[in-house]
Amino acid sequence: MNVYPDSETLIAVMYDIFTRVLREPELLKSVRDGKHLLRIRLSEPDAVLLLDGRNGPVRFSAVRSGGDDADVRMHIPAGVLHEVWMGHRRMRDAYMAGEMKLESNPLKALGLLNGVVDLFRFVESIYPGILREYDLLEPAGSGS
Repeated sequence: MNVYPDSETLIAVMYDIFTRVLREPELLKSVRDGKHLLRIRLSEPDAVLLLDGRNGPVRFSAVRSGGDDADVRMHIPAGVLHEVWMGHRRMRDAYMAGEMKLESNPLKALGLLNGVVDLFRFVESIYPGILREYDLLEPAGSGS
C-alpha cells in the first residue's frame, strides 16, 4: 500500500514527524552520542531522510536525493515504512524479506538501529494522527 501520492507529500509528512521527534532529544541519543549521519532512502515515491548527529544537536533534513557520505545508510520503500509505522509489520520482518537494506558496517548499523527502537515506537504512536492531518488516512472510527 502506498499512501503517499508524491515525493513532496512524503517529505512534508516526514518533516512533521521529525520536527516532533527533535523535541524529544532522548529519542536521538544513539545518533547524537555516536556522532552518526543516518540516511534513510525511501522509494516509491522517492525521498532521502537525514539524521545528522555529527556536530552538536541532531539535525533533520529531507530531500529528493543525497546523503551519500552517511555512515549508516538504509533503503526502504515508503509503503513498507508506512506499514511498519502503522504497526502492520515489523522492521525485522521487512529486513529479513529483503525489503529493507542496510549499507554500512554491520556492527555500526546494528548499534545505531538498536538505539532507535524507542524513536520508531514514538513515531508509531504519532504517525496515524499525522497522516489524518494530511488527509492520507481515514479518520479514526470511520466505517471504511
